[in-house]
Amino acid sequence: MLAATRMVWLSLVLVLGTGGAVMSGELPDAQALARAAPNKPTTPEARRLAKVSPYADARRWETFLAVREVFRRNWLKPKSTAPFRQGQSSTFTQYPLLQVEDRDSDGKADFFAYLPPDGSDQTQEFGAFFDLDGNGQTDCVVVYGGLLFDARMEAILWHHYALDTDGDGKFDVRVFEAIDLGHDGLPDDGVTAWVYDTDHDGLIDKAEHIAKGNITAITPQADGRLDLGYILHTEPAEQPRIGGPVPTDFFEMVAREVDALLAR
Repeated sequence: MLAATRMVWLSLVLVLGTGGAVMSGELPDAQALARAAPNKPTTPEARRLAKVSPYADARRWETFLAVREVFRRNWLKPKSTAPFRQGQSSTFTQYPLLQVEDRDSDGKADFFAYLPPDGSDQTQEFGAFFDLDGNGQTDCVVVYGGLLFDARMEAILWHHYALDTDGDGKFDVRVFEAIDLGHDGLPDDGVTAWVYDTDHDGLIDKAEHIAKGNITAITPQADGRLDLGYILHTEPAEQPRIGGPVPTDFFEMVAREVDALLAR
């Protein structure tokens, strides 16, 4: 754990967007949430994603920036009037209701929240999901992380990201924000750590730091451990290793539940 004097952490109970969370109700027309990409994207958010879709390694940084931007835009939007669905979840015992919403009003669901049994919108378990390759299955999930302060005491929002780059339903890239390469206990601006399963066997093959588009390979320690500089996992036992499992199980679970809910 980092000393309290070196890192300021705020755990927020958030209202999901300026107008509240997703609305309650049932989707009258399942086709309204069909996520096959339209011929021409109809919203700024959809057009932003279309420029970096489908995923390609050569433009992974651009894809990350677009996904992050669209998630933040949609999160801050007022309460949506678009249809959505709600169903039971097996992921969280304390948040058993999974709710999805079309935040950018383009006719495709893009935002999820796990809610308490009373259906109130006070939750930190929310994020975004995308179908970048247009095959009808979620292949990118963003999960809200939290709020940190940098060296200038400016607030930085950070989140968790994962990608399924080959459309097989297994997420093979994990992206970490809140990276501290300066070892001062504070997140570095614009720095991310990427962990890859390049041969799609479920195990980590390599890792990189990408700082504002500049890529640096992470050299593993003698025991295979990868020092990502992730500010919340500083102990060696918490760090991923070459040949170890890619930490994407939670993202796959979210994707399966979201896709199953939308298929009803």
